[in-house]
Amino acid sequence: MKWVSLTMKSLLTINDVKLAAKANDIDYKNSTKLYYKTFAFNLSMKHINIWHHIYRDQASEQDIQDTRQLHYQFNNIYNKFTRLLDSKNIEYRTRRELNFNLYFNNPEVFELALKSFNEYIIEIFGPLHDNHLTTMKNSRKIVVRENLWYKKYRFKISYRGTTEFQETVIPSIMEYKDSLSDNEIKLSSNIYRILDNKMKPSYTTSTFTNFRRFHYRGVQPWHTCTVYLDNEENYVMYKMMVPGESDTEHEILLLSELESDK
Repeated sequence: MKWVSLTMKSLLTINDVKLAAKANDIDYKNSTKLYYKTFAFNLSMKHINIWHHIYRDQASEQDIQDTRQLHYQFNNIYNKFTRLLDSKNIEYRTRRELNFNLYFNNPEVFELALKSFNEYIIEIFGPLHDNHLTTMKNSRKIVVRENLWYKKYRFKISYRGTTEFQETVIPSIMEYKDSLSDNEIKLSSNIYRILDNKMKPSYTTSTFTNFRRFHYRGVQPWHTCTVYLDNEENYVMYKMMVPGESDTEHEILLLSELESDK
């Protein structure tokens, strides 16, 4: 097993993590957001899931025994690892999916993980550099990505499909949309579903009405309705012309733009 430690010092850096990942043949991938709006790094590890490996794959008795042994071995190592993090008062969060994910901010966690279970690590996601991390921390409206949405749109404005949105905001959106080309603005499918539903005739027969509602529930208040815009000028004009409060608003900062600032 190949293992290279990070250099011990009081404050490890993002670059230390990237170098250690490379030295241990572990992929370091650039993250595009803070995980759970808090954590800069996501360490992805093999999840030895007994159900997945035994019951889904219809494994042999020997495979079952081997999988169980690996499962208990990993859990034992990982439990010791988390107790170590707790003893150091290091904040972290875990999530079990197809892989096992460990979220953290302190780069020292990666060094400790290399010492504890190097062979289980698949890849690590983290900031490109300190400026990237600062950008994500300073504004949650900034999303760092490799490409624009649909390779065209830098701004995204999202709403909930409430009655107020459907009756008050959508007419203004459509009015503003008429002033732009398709390359400048894009509406999500839920907005078109709302418009399509408004065009449908109303029915008075209760039986047919109930049947129709069952087969077409329409956009609900918790559904997301999104508007995409290509540049800041159109975004600012949109905010001036369209009333109502949005649920979220995001602007893309391209990774290539970050790299050019290095």
